[in-house]
Amino acid sequence: MDFLNIVGLGNKVTEVVFGMVLAERTNATYLYDADSFYYKGRSHHGHYEWFLDFLPLQDVEVTFQDLKKWKEQEGMGIQRIEGMWYEVVESSREISCHVEFHTYFHWCCPEGYDDDAPSCFCPKSPDFLLDGAFESVKWRLREVYHSLSNYTAPQQLSEYLPQQLYQNHTKNEKIVTIIWHIRVGDIVLNNGRKYYERIFSQLHNAFEIANTEESNNVNKKRMIQPHIFFLGEGGKDVILSSFPFLPELCHKYLHSNDTCSYPIIDARESMYHMIHSDILITSGSSFPALPALLRDTSNNNKITLDALPKDGKYAYNVYNVSESLSIDLAGNIDRLELLERFLVNF
Repeated sequence: MDFLNIVGLGNKVTEVVFGMVLAERTNATYLYDADSFYYKGRSHHGHYEWFLDFLPLQDVEVTFQDLKKWKEQEGMGIQRIEGMWYEVVESSREISCHVEFHTYFHWCCPEGYDDDAPSCFCPKSPDFLLDGAFESVKWRLREVYHSLSNYTAPQQLSEYLPQQLYQNHTKNEKIVTIIWHIRVGDIVLNNGRKYYERIFSQLHNAFEIANTEESNNVNKKRMIQPHIFFLGEGGKDVILSSFPFLPELCHKYLHSNDTCSYPIIDARESMYHMIHSDILITSGSSFPALPALLRDTSNNNKITLDALPKDGKYAYNVYNVSESLSIDLAGNIDRLELLERFLVNF
């Protein structure tokens, strides 16, 4: 899978996932292009060299460098076939040895579509159905991250809490950390107040249910208190320029402006905290799709609320993993009872 070097990190990772899936479906070996993360992405993103320590796939996958060394050692020529996704699939049925298949993320675009569009992956295309792509590789990538990642954030989420909340965190309240990714910049997703108010309302009710059960519990533990960290490029000022109603919703449903904050942290630390927060709410952008994929929910100690992408249901079927709860375009959380049960048992 050849990389497009003009796209952001979310799209780069999606290219990796699609390459793995295409290799599986053609009974081929996936070649990981680790060098592509040294290239500069979109001008305001810079390069992603740090990703090689964050998710060191080059330690477990066959890379282009491995293939180059093998070619040199064996002195054997390898045929290169480059084409649309369905052409690669068809060719793999006829030629199976000493062939290097190459395709691009956007090369499944239908005829008449702009071939230069970097984000076209045509999940509806009959030539190559991508439903369940992230689901099919999640354990493969989770094992790499949780066993080999060399990155730990310089600060834990609790250190970003307002002072009063941090003190309560150590006394009579348990803080439920919620990372809510906000897509800003070139595309603003789900920016209507009604959408956010609907989600806030359901969060409020779920916490009320959990604390009511807790107060009726003979073996009473500490009450739980949410804290939302809104993460988006540019921090608070940029987020509120597109979503000015967020502080009001924090006060209305969480009873204090101190229960929401807008830390300015880089992409690597953002991704780390998205993976390790108690609750992750995605934005429909491809950037938080990777943390949602890598979150280890096997002990039922984390939960993900997954927003529909800008491309709608079809792209969601590509990015979604089975344990995530979906949020529809009206802000309704599917299987809401699982969120309520998670908070009761927190």
